[in-house]
Amino acid sequence: MSIDMYLGSSDQQASSAQHVLQNHINAYQQLQTALSQFTVNSPSLSGVTYQSAKAYSSQVLTPLLRASILLDEAIIAACRKLPSEYRSSVDSVDLRESDLVDRIARADRIVGRYQELINIEYQRTKPNWSRIQNLQTARSNQLTVKRKLEEKLHKLRAFHQSSPQIFSQIAGLHSAVQQGIRQSQQSWNASTKTFVLPPKSEMKWAEEVNGKWEKSPTYMQELIHKSQKGFELSDKECEALGQYLLDNPNSKLYKNGIRALQKEIDGKLEKNDFLAGIIDALFGSVYSTDIEGSVDRNTSFWSSKYIKYSSKIEVDEDGILKGKFHNGTVNGFAIDLKILSLDVDVTDWHLNASIGAMSNAFGLNSDFGLNTSTQAMEFNISGYRSDGKSSDDLGVKITTDFINGIGGIYHKHSSIKPISKLTTQINTVEVGGQSINGGHLVIAGAAYVALPIVAPIVIGWLSMGAPLPK
Repeated sequence: MSIDMYLGSSDQQASSAQHVLQNHINAYQQLQTALSQFTVNSPSLSGVTYQSAKAYSSQVLTPLLRASILLDEAIIAACRKLPSEYRSSVDSVDLRESDLVDRIARADRIVGRYQELINIEYQRTKPNWSRIQNLQTARSNQLTVKRKLEEKLHKLRAFHQSSPQIFSQIAGLHSAVQQGIRQSQQSWNASTKTFVLPPKSEMKWAEEVNGKWEKSPTYMQELIHKSQKGFELSDKECEALGQYLLDNPNSKLYKNGIRALQKEIDGKLEKNDFLAGIIDALFGSVYSTDIEGSVDRNTSFWSSKYIKYSSKIEVDEDGILKGKFHNGTVNGFAIDLKILSLDVDVTDWHLNASIGAMSNAFGLNSDFGLNTSTQAMEFNISGYRSDGKSSDDLGVKITTDFINGIGGIYHKHSSIKPISKLTTQINTVEVGGQSINGGHLVIAGAAYVALPIVAPIVIGWLSMGAPLPK
């Protein structure tokens, strides 16, 4: 059976599936809202039957609706990904395996015919070299056509083998939906007039669905809408939203998610009047969370050059004495007198110290510790200036990195983008170079050892007026 790919049909199928399934998702979400109102916001509905119905709704129906939404979203994503993956890995036009096989065979026959003509021409008493050259060119062109067709056929078959992975999540979610439907049909006990919950051993499907749901973009969108409507997010919901944003910095939800998260942080701080009063008068804190980071390095015998990228979210609350927290862990302290400031913390295996003046308009930075990308100890010291929108460091480093160099210089530029009153996103690019590596030290050591031996010989030759040996 031929492997065929018709892009137009695939695109149309993806569009139709999205239209139909999105309507299903909207209906499921309306049911979710109704169930939530019933289970959480209906204290007047009490009694054994109502209580069993509420437990049944939260433990069976809610996971079933979540599984249905996740299943429809997975189908939409897979249907869109299929033609997209085909375009990126195979071709931008329709392809049929049987057609490619026929065209390859035809190209092969033409190549063989050209070769026969070339052989005949060679056998003549006086070969026509111009004709031979033309035939060889035509044969080469057909070989190129054949090779390109074979490449397309190989890509088409490889895509056919790998494409089931695009739909790999659908089977598990479909199974969860089927289990939930079966349990929902067997839950009502007519004799007791109550809903009977399945035993915990039969609810693994619900646990798996709830775990996937709490990491899904749909759930994150619900949390963002909840915050935008003025409802407070729980600590667990804030943690889930924050982790999703860290894991998906390119998500279309990122901007609104950061705003919602910051709103929740600011709201929680404002709710505690006593703590807020102390913070305003004396104490503050600095919370920072890494978003991403990478290092690109180019090393030659004479030197090593690198570019380091990093990005973080920082929440800086005013205060003279500040506790510092990085990725949820206490990592240092700061003293901010505006005219003069001191920062000390431990981050990424480095002890960092900074002295600033005039609200950190300029100052000195230093750090000592392990460079995790080179696995070498290093000491860095730099001077910096900042205007509140960006900062620039220019510094030198000494390191035990004998591969890239034990000495170096660097320039670090940070752009500071405000997100809210207390929160900023800091994107940093560090460009530097290192030299004096192990090879240099070996050469210098060899020269130092050889100098006492070679120098007397050279001096002796020169004193006798003899030319130096070549």
